[in-house]
Amino acid sequence: MILPVITFMTVIACKVSLPTRITSAPEMQITKVATDTATQSAEPITAPVDRFLAQCPNADEVAQIDTDLTLKFDSDPTTGQPLACRIAKGSRDLTPLQKRTYNILLLMKQLRFTQPLPWTDKLLYKWMVDTIDGIRFRADIEHSFCCAPINIINIQTNDLVANTTDRWIEPASGLGLRDLLVLFAHETRHNEGKLHTCDGIKDNSLSEMGAWAVQYYLDLWLVDYTVDRTFFTAQDTDYLGSTHQAAQEIRGTRFCLEPPL
Repeated sequence: MILPVITFMTVIACKVSLPTRITSAPEMQITKVATDTATQSAEPITAPVDRFLAQCPNADEVAQIDTDLTLKFDSDPTTGQPLACRIAKGSRDLTPLQKRTYNILLLMKQLRFTQPLPWTDKLLYKWMVDTIDGIRFRADIEHSFCCAPINIINIQTNDLVANTTDRWIEPASGLGLRDLLVLFAHETRHNEGKLHTCDGIKDNSLSEMGAWAVQYYLDLWLVDYTVDRTFFTAQDTDYLGSTHQAAQEIRGTRFCLEPPL
């Protein structure tokens, strides 16, 4: 893993605003889930992304993530709940928050876009694991931030949406595990020296390609350039429309000098 040489301790106000998987060909896994959904016409339509996130990661997948990143759950509000996954069923004993974290990282690992990401020539997951060493979940901080210790992003758990849902986006709130994915990317960008340049919590412009620009562009790429856009198609919620709206909200509220839309 390539380690950044600069440590950042800036507190950032971040807006967050399944049978055993086939892992031999990451690009095909998403396609397989989408195809399975299409064949179940007699059942209510569930978004392929939600089917993916509902499954337990298998033991090999968990082990691979652990090789790439150190995950430390200093706080886990779901600890008192029944285990979401179990060793006896081919996974690992995981709380609901742990399961959701591993699943979002696995989704990041498998995402493919038809256009390169604007801030890196690497795939999303590869960029992340080359930039940070791990993720630390904490209840003793108000905002998520980077980094303490060095190269470890810190995620606050007091009102983390991943405490309560397996879904990509909850219809009632408009929030979901998508917000955890873009939060990971946001905080990872800070470890590349991109601190907020306006009022300590905003950036001046998209062209700076700071943490808010990464979050903005990642939302747009999920909407416009995902290889299989049907993966993010739900019956009860416009996942693509909601993600596009989230991007436009960032564009309109998180930049001090960016012209209005």
